[in-house]
Amino acid sequence: MDKNNFSSFEGFSATINGISIFDYLQLIIMTNKRKLVEIKSKNKLGYIAIKNGRIIFAKVTENNTQQEGLDAFLKIMTWKNGSFKDMEIMGSIRENIKDTRNLLLVATEAIDKARIQELSPESNDELLSELPLDL
Repeated sequence: MDKNNFSSFEGFSATINGISIFDYLQLIIMTNKRKLVEIKSKNKLGYIAIKNGRIIFAKVTENNTQQEGLDAFLKIMTWKNGSFKDMEIMGSIRENIKDTRNLLLVATEAIDKARIQELSPESNDELLSELPLDL
């Protein structure tokens, strides 16, 4: 077997179908990895950085418009499909997400809100108003 076919990083590389970016981020957070994740969905491009089990940075580019921080993170979490890959963080990354205590809970609520709106935008105003956090 030719050793030149393998990359120089330690560990495995994989293509996984059917996993959400939310689930993948939970895995990275639980293992305290330091990763930059690039997410693509149609004409949208996003980045999320995780350091020491905390999401510290998010950025979205869509239709030549950029958004950063919590709003960018929540937008990425509502994307239904696409692809993502992770990279090692080289150097430092400017933090644009400071309070991460309930970030995944807030993301779950944003995902639920997007799904409700997608099912029937006109008839779900009442359901949307019942979600506990104002997103």
